[in-house]
Parts: sequence; structure tokens; C-alpha cells
Amino acid sequence: MSAFKHLRNYASAGLLSALAGVLSFPVLTRNLSVEDYGLLGLVTASITVAVALGKLGLQHAIIRFFPKAANTRDALSERQLYSTVLTAMAVLAGVLSLLWLLGGVLLIPRVMSSGHATLLFVLGTGVVFFRLFGSAVINFLRARQSSGVVSVSQVLHKYLHLILILIALALGQLSAAAVIGFLFIAEVVMVLYVSRALWPHVQFSAGDFSASLLKTLIAFGLPLMAYESLSLVLRLSDRYIIEALLGVNELGQYSASYNLSSYLELIIISGMIQAVRPMYTTIWENESREATAQFLARGFYLYVVVGVPVIFGFSLLAPDLLVLLSGEKYAPGTVVIPYVAFSFYLEGAVLFLGAGLHIHRDTTVFLRWAAISAVLNIALNFIFVPLFGLVGAAFMTIVSYLVFLAGVTRVSFRSLDFPVAWRQLWLIPLLSLIAYVLLGAFDTDGLFTDLLAKGVLVSLIYAALLLALAAPVRELVFAKLAQFRSGGAA
Repeated sequence: MSAFKHLRNYASAGLLSALAGVLSFPVLTRNLSVEDYGLLGLVTASITVAVALGKLGLQHAIIRFFPKAANTRDALSERQLYSTVLTAMAVLAGVLSLLWLLGGVLLIPRVMSSGHATLLFVLGTGVVFFRLFGSAVINFLRARQSSGVVSVSQVLHKYLHLILILIALALGQLSAAAVIGFLFIAEVVMVLYVSRALWPHVQFSAGDFSASLLKTLIAFGLPLMAYESLSLVLRLSDRYIIEALLGVNELGQYSASYNLSSYLELIIISGMIQAVRPMYTTIWENESREATAQFLARGFYLYVVVGVPVIFGFSLLAPDLLVLLSGEKYAPGTVVIPYVAFSFYLEGAVLFLGAGLHIHRDTTVFLRWAAISAVLNIALNFIFVPLFGLVGAAFMTIVSYLVFLAGVTRVSFRSLDFPVAWRQLWLIPLLSLIAYVLLGAFDTDGLFTDLLAKGVLVSLIYAALLLALAAPVRELVFAKLAQFRSGGAA
């Protein structure tokens, strides 16, 4: 399957999942109190951090080591890899779930002012177990480049969760606790679906569990786990600081804008990570250094010329969309949307600029710079949140990611660099910024008509920019048109 088809599958899943999120967004924001919505976001974000810690980076090791195991010339066998990882993940899921439950009962009441927080954390225990174990199954499918199955599982998860929320709303039983319970049901169904798809390929034997292989996998994945966790801390610590310094109401407003922006990450960044990393790892193992560098150079070019207009377009439209969906009570938080969107974009750039570290297994660099960035972020938040409020928190996330990206890129390019066509790249971001500024002043005196008019204009302008100035995009579009015409003629 071509790289385009993998990207198409993951991007389509991201788009459909984001649509489910947008549909659930007004249901939750309009029917839960600002306080409950903020706590719900805090709990789900905390689950994400806990699971990232609990996996010990084994999900990253699957992607890196599976091509070697699938290569019959290598000493590492698929049976060893499956047996070792699946056993380890099941044990880790059980241990983390127990720790999460104890934390919800013993620790949360001591650190959170809201009495609802404890119940929400306890209800999240099952979500923690199935999300952690399910990540092993999903990443084996990713490593096998079964992008269709993985994409369907993500869409299934999102829409089942949405349907259950709508049923609860119709019955008058919607609450933050119910949303967590429905999330557990969606996790279980998704894990059953992907497990059924992977099962025919699984080579498992308890006797093939290898402690030495597990040690090797953890040695590779642990720094990436710490990096992922610290990266999540960059996005979670400001919420705790906002709750402590500004209040629960401001936390809810911030969470709403952050959550809406996260759908952008779901469409662009998550899909690319799922598709691109297995591809460049396989190219490295089976082809050459030059082929890998060429793949990364082309991928980064497309990331800039396609991604930057999307970021500007989203930043222009999302504030009106959030108010339209959720109401004026969340409007004060929309000021952070451009900053949050850009920080997600910077995070995605690491996929290309840090590829050399992943390929050469020098993952401790991610850990070192993530730790520096996380500490910097927390310190800056304590200084700037009291001074600039929500904008201070969002802008400090950008500063922290720039520090992280600069440090990682510098070291990664020592082991695997690739040409970056800076002279060809600057024009589209500049023109996108000009269009953003001009369209930002466009006003029809109506929220819906504003959103509709800006949406049409920004789509036309940015599409024209890409077709006129981005040769790979133009070639791909013309190739697809030619293919469509030839198919229609046949």
C-alpha cells in the first residue's frame, strides 16, 4: 500500500473522529456546568498522561523493532516480540489500573477542591486498563501497516461514545460521570475489534517470553515514554496551575478552547505519526539512508506547505465555531486558540526533525529536552499566568516547544539530516499570514454568516495558494484527476 493511501486512511479517520468530537462538543459544553466540563477535561487528560507513563514506551518499541522481527534474516522473531510485548502490556495494565484507583481514592481528595473529582477519577480506572493494553494491539497493527483496521477502530470508538452521550442526553441522564462510563464502554469495544483483527497474525507462546528482549525494548522505549509523558505535562500542568491561580470557571473556558484545538491535532498530527513513522523505519531497514532522507525531506516539505495554511485557517474560524457551538460563556477562552493550534503544529514537526534519533535509537535526547522544556513550562506558567491569564499559559507552551524542537533537531541532524528547502517554503506561510490578517477583519455582523463566509474564503484562498506554489500538491491533484478521468472513460 502506498504512502498516500496510509495517510489517506489515517487522515480520514482523524477527520471523522474530529467530526464526532465537534458534534459532542456543544452537547457537553451546553449541558454540563463549566466546572464539570473543566473537571471532565482534567480527568481525561490525566488518563492520557497515566497511560503514557504506564506503557514504558513499549508502543514505540513495537514500531521500531517489528520490521527487524518480520525480516527472516534477523535473529529476533515475531513470536518472541508478540509474546514478550503482549505479556508485559497485560501486566502493566493491571498494575497501573490499581495505582490509578488508589490515587483516585487516597490522593485526589487531598489535592482537588471539587468533591466530584474523586468519583470521576475512580470511574476512569477501567479506561486506563483497556487503553493501555489496547495500545499494544493497535501498534502491532500499525507496524504491520494495517492502516485500514486502525482507522476504522478509531472511528468506531468516537462514534460509539457519541451515540451513548446522545442517548443519555435524551433520557435526561447526562453527567460528567456518565461520560467517563461511556468512554470505558467505547474502549472495550475498540480493543475487542482490533484484537479480533490482529489475532490471525499473532504468534504467541508463554515460553517465548524473553526478559532480555523486554529489557532491550524498554531501554529503547523508556526515554520516549518519558518524552511523551513530559510532552503531555506541557499540556496538562497549565490546567492545574489555572485551576489553582485563576479558578475552576477559567479552567472550563481554557479546556473548551484547548479541546476544540485538539481536533486539529487529531486530523493532522496523529494521522501523520501513525502513518509516517512505520514507513520511514521500514525504508531505513529495507532500503538505504539516502532513500530515508529523501522520504523525510519530501514529507517535511508537505507538512509545512499544507500544515501552515491549515493552522491559520483553523485559528481564524475556530473562535466563532466554539461560541456558536458552546455559547458565550466559553467566549473568553477563545483568545488562546491560535497559540494552542500552533503549539500542536510544532509538536508534529518533531516527527520529521527528530527522525534520526528514533532510527538510531538515541531516544535519551528526547527525554533530556522534554525534561528541560517541561520544567521551563511550569516555571513560566507560574510567572505569566498571574500576569496574562489564559494567554500567558498558552503562549508559554509555544516557547517550551520551540526550545524542545531546537534541541532535538540539532542532535538528530548529526545522525540523519535531510535537505530543507527553506527558499521554497517561506512564501506560503507569509501569504497565509497575510490572508489570516485580512480575513480576520471581515465582519458580517452575524456569528453564523461570519463563520460561513470566512470558511468559504479561507478554503478558496489557501487551496489556490497550494495549487499555485506547492508543486508536489499540484502534481498529486492532477494525477488524481487524470486517474479519475481515465476511470470514468473506461
